[in-house]
Amino acid sequence: MGSRTHFGAMMYHVNGMSRPVISNTYMEMALGGHVLTLGNIQESLEMPVYGSGVRYSHRDTSKTISYTLALLERSSDLLAGLYGQGLGHAAYAKFEKWVRPAGRMAYQAEVVMERNDLDSTRSLLVYNQFDLLAARAPRGASLKGRLGFGLHGLQGEGEGRRHFIPSAAGGLNFTWQPGKWQLNSEGFYSSPYYPGNRRGTLQVMNRLSRNWRKANLSLDQTFMDQNPSYLSLNSFLYHQRSSRISASVFAPLTPRMNIGLVPRLLSEQTRLQTALGESILQTRSMGLLFSGNLRSSDLRHQFNFSLENALVDRKGQDQTGWAMRADLGYSYGEFAMNGSYQKGAMQSLDLIGSSSMVGQPDRFSVSARVGGKLLDGRFGWNAGSMAFLSSRNGDSYGVNLDLRYRAMPRTEIQGNLQLSRNSNGRGDAFMYNNLRLGVRQILPYRDPMSPRIKRGNIQVQCFFDSNGNGIFDPDEKPAGSYNFSLGDFLLTTDQQGLSTFSSLPYGTYKLYFPPREQYLAETRILDLDHRNVELRIPLRLGGEVRGRLAIDYVTGISRRVDYELRDIRVLALCDGGRYEMMCDSNGEFRASLPEGTYSIQVDLQSLPADIVHNGKGTEVHLRPGKIAEVPVIHLSVRAKRVEVKRFGTP
Repeated sequence: MGSRTHFGAMMYHVNGMSRPVISNTYMEMALGGHVLTLGNIQESLEMPVYGSGVRYSHRDTSKTISYTLALLERSSDLLAGLYGQGLGHAAYAKFEKWVRPAGRMAYQAEVVMERNDLDSTRSLLVYNQFDLLAARAPRGASLKGRLGFGLHGLQGEGEGRRHFIPSAAGGLNFTWQPGKWQLNSEGFYSSPYYPGNRRGTLQVMNRLSRNWRKANLSLDQTFMDQNPSYLSLNSFLYHQRSSRISASVFAPLTPRMNIGLVPRLLSEQTRLQTALGESILQTRSMGLLFSGNLRSSDLRHQFNFSLENALVDRKGQDQTGWAMRADLGYSYGEFAMNGSYQKGAMQSLDLIGSSSMVGQPDRFSVSARVGGKLLDGRFGWNAGSMAFLSSRNGDSYGVNLDLRYRAMPRTEIQGNLQLSRNSNGRGDAFMYNNLRLGVRQILPYRDPMSPRIKRGNIQVQCFFDSNGNGIFDPDEKPAGSYNFSLGDFLLTTDQQGLSTFSSLPYGTYKLYFPPREQYLAETRILDLDHRNVELRIPLRLGGEVRGRLAIDYVTGISRRVDYELRDIRVLALCDGGRYEMMCDSNGEFRASLPEGTYSIQVDLQSLPADIVHNGKGTEVHLRPGKIAEVPVIHLSVRAKRVEVKRFGTP
C-alpha cells in the first residue's frame, strides 16, 4: 500500500513470576502524513501519560497543523489488563499549529482524560499554549502564554465520590534579546488539585545574561511555592517554599582551563506530613560555588572540580552552621573517576530521608569506571565500582562488570555481574547480587520500500610522519586516540592508529584531520566505490598561516556593498594539495598547514556581489612550528555606473 512499517517486542519471564511479561512492544505504520502506532506509548504532555494502547497522528505541512489521538492502558506490560493488573486507562488528544517562516509553535492544545486505579482517582485536563507574538515578533523576542483547566475526583460509589474538584493553571514566558543581552522571564500558577505536572505551584523565574568578551555573566532570581493537595490518603504530603537569588560568572582563563563563580542567597521553608507526624524546616543560607575544568594539551586528560561553602541559619538552632560540598572528577580515555564530600545540610531537602530531621549529615561518595576493547574490537568490557558513606543515611557499596563478545557479525554474547551491599542508619545491612548471561542476535532486515544501497568499509591508519616522506617507517609512531571526521561522523583511532567505519553507502566523503601537537594532514575527498578501502594518512609537522582581507572603497565612486567579510574563502595551494581557510567578520583568516611553499589566493567564487580581486596570489614559505604572516590582501569595489546627460538649446 506504499506505507512504511516497523515493529518490535520484548518478552521475558523471571523465576518466581506467575506469568511472562511482554513489554517494549510497538508496531508503527506510516502512510504519507498519517501514522498509526500500536503498543507502548509515551508522550510529553502537561499531564504524564504512558502505557500500552493505540495512537493516530497526522501532520499536514501545507496547512502547518498536526493532531494526535490516543487511547491506552496505564501499564507498559501488554498483558497487564488480561490479568487484572492494570493501573487504569487514559485517553488524550493534541492539536498543534505552527508558523511556517519562523518554524515556531503558534498554538498547542491538549485534552487528557485519565482513570488512575493506583490511587482511585479520575482526572480531566484541558491545556492550551499559545504564542502571543507569533510571526509579528521582533527578532529574539517571544511571549508565550499557558492556560489550563482541570477536574479531579475519586472514582467508585459512596459519599463524596461523584463530585469533581475544579482547578486551573496559567502562566507567561517572555524572552527578549536586546543586543548582547538576553532576558528570560516566566511566571506560573496552578491550584492545589490541578492534575498537571506542576500541581499546586506558584513559580516566578527571571534571568538576565550576556556574553562579555570571553566570559558569560548572568543574574538569576527564582521563587517557588509548592503546596499540592491529593484526594488519596496514601500520597506524600508536603509544602515547600523557596526563594533564591544568584549571580554567575563563567570564563576561560586559558584555552584549556575554565572557571566559574556563583554566589547565591537561599531562603526556604519545608513542611512534611508523614506517618510520624508533621515536621517544619526553615532555612536561610548564603553560599559561594567555585568550579573549574582543566584539560591537557592533547585533550586526553580532563579534570573537573567544584567547591561550595555556605553559612546556614536554621530556625530552632542557637547558632549559624557551616556546610561544605566538594566534587572532583577525572577522566582519561576509557577511565573515569568521581568523588564527592558534603559536610552539613545546605538546604532542607538534604535532611529528608535521614534518621534525624535535625542532625547535620556528612556524606562521602566515590565511583570509578574503566573499559576497553580487545581482539580487534570483538571483545568489549566495562567495569565500575562505587561507595557511598553517610553518617545518618547508611552506607552502600557496589561493583558491576559488563562483558560483550561478538562471536559472529550479527551474534553477540553478553554477560553482566552486579554485587552490592547496603545498610541503613540503624546498622541493618542486606546484600544484592545478580548474574545475567545472554545472547543477542541481530536479524537481517531491509525496509521493503527502500532501494538496495551498495555499501563499503573504510579503514584509516594515521601516523606521525617525522621525516615527511609519506611512508609509515618502522621508527615512526602511530597516532593513537586521534580524532578526525569522515563526512558528518567523528572517528577516533585505536592505539595502532587504526579506525574503521563499516557498511557506509557508496558516495563521496570529505575527510578532515585537525592539528595535533603541530602535526596535521591535508583534507581529502574520498570516492567510496568498492567494498573495502584502506588509507594511510601521514601527519606531517607544520606551522600556522595568518592574514587578513581589506576592502578599498573610494567615496563617491564605489558602489554600496556589504562590508561583512565572513565566510569568504582563502585558498592555500601547493604541490601536495589544496587547503581552504574561512574569514571572520573582520576579514581575518588563519590555519595550521604542513611545511611547504604555498600560494595564498582568494577564492573568487566566494566574494560578495560588486567586490572583486585581481586573482593574483601571494607566496609564503611555512616552516615547522613557525607563524607565516601574509601581507594584507586588498579587495576592490566596482565603480558606480555614471549616467551622462547633455544639455543644449533646441
